[in-house]
Amino acid sequence: MKTITRWMLMAAVVCSSTMVSAQVPPVAPPDLDYPAEDVLSFYSEKYGEAFPDMSAPAWGQTATYDYTATADGLAGALVLRDLGWLPIALGGTAQIKSYEYVHVDVFCNEETMFQIGFHRHYPDNKEQYFPLIEKGTMKAGQWYSIDYPIADFLVDWGPYDAHYLRFGGEGEGLVYSNEIYVTNFVCFNGEPTCLGGVVRETSALNNAYTSDVKTYINGQSLYCEASENIKSVCIYNALGQEVKSASVNQPFATLDVADLINGMYVISIDFANGQKSTSKVIK
Repeated sequence: MKTITRWMLMAAVVCSSTMVSAQVPPVAPPDLDYPAEDVLSFYSEKYGEAFPDMSAPAWGQTATYDYTATADGLAGALVLRDLGWLPIALGGTAQIKSYEYVHVDVFCNEETMFQIGFHRHYPDNKEQYFPLIEKGTMKAGQWYSIDYPIADFLVDWGPYDAHYLRFGGEGEGLVYSNEIYVTNFVCFNGEPTCLGGVVRETSALNNAYTSDVKTYINGQSLYCEASENIKSVCIYNALGQEVKSASVNQPFATLDVADLINGMYVISIDFANGQKSTSKVIK
């Protein structure tokens, strides 16, 4: 895992929930195919980072973030967890006016509404914000891709460049995904492929277990029942920490949860056929 240590582009995230899901994208994000000389990359496994010295200013936010692989052998993504208001500072000015489009790929564990956009300071310490995605609903378990014409907001900016990226809600309660994965956040010159936003067919839902799965707590035990053989069961607390796991090779599993405190937990089940299921239970 590569942890961000320093960044002047910023990402700010507002969220009304601190529950963290155990689910990570089980499929690779969409691949971009633009020449490197036509790309300005803020974060991308393929194109690297034009601003490698990144940091979150100490403004008292609670969100955490890191670089991590989305799954074994898959490309990495910028992961935003336990989301609060998170600014990420960039070690330079983004010369976005030299490019035609912005691209970003986003994966959410729950259907989510939030904003992504450019934010900048300009003379007299005033600020401007221009959203790429404004209150857009992201579908759960899928990579959502968008291209946005840079000219649409540079008209208002005049000669100025971006100083921040911002992820966030508007007021209270708009952002309710507890874990967001972002990659291929780039500016580019070339032919756009997803103007207005596209839900990619490379979807985690294609790998989701579609038959009936029962997960419930009765007394001091967690019960998991399915029609396929369960490979493993993991329990995660509200901080996203694994608190209990078990290897299984049958269609049902029972885990002792007597030592777990009362609260909400995420149950992640891997099946022998490669499918997955994620659910929440309350003890």
